[in-house]
Amino acid sequence: QQLYKDVFSILTTKEFITLFNIGKPYSANDSLILKQGEHTDLLFVIVSGCATVQKNASKPIQLKSGAFLGEMRFLTGDVISADIKASGEVLCHVWSKSNLKKIEAEYPIIYTKLQQVIGKDLVYKLRHHTTAAL
Repeated sequence: QQLYKDVFSILTTKEFITLFNIGKPYSANDSLILKQGEHTDLLFVIVSGCATVQKNASKPIQLKSGAFLGEMRFLTGDVISADIKASGEVLCHVWSKSNLKKIEAEYPIIYTKLQQVIGKDLVYKLRHHTTAAL
C-alpha cells in the first residue's frame, strides 16, 4: 500500500498491520473533521483525499494523503488549534486515546515508531506550511 511506503515504512509490515487493526477507518465528505478549540481524543491520518486546515483568518493549508490530523493534541494535550475540513471525499484512519494507550502498553516499539512518524510529519508541516520555517 502506498501509505505504508510513503509514511509508515519505519514500521515492519507486521507492525503496520497491527497498528491499523487497532484503529478504524473514518470518512468525511466536505464536512468538518476537527474543530478549533475542541478537546478530542482522536488521532487521524489521511489515507486518501485532501483536507483543508484553517486557523482563524489565516490562509488555508491543504493536507493530503499521509498527513496526520490532531497530532498536536496527541503530543501536547492542548485543544485542537485549527478547523480541519474534508475537501471532497476524504478517507482517514483514526485511533482513539484508548487505542493509543493500548498500543503504548502492548506494543511499545510500535508506539515509539508512531511517534517518530508523527514527528517527521510535523517537521514537514513546519518546513512547508509556515513562514518561520528554518
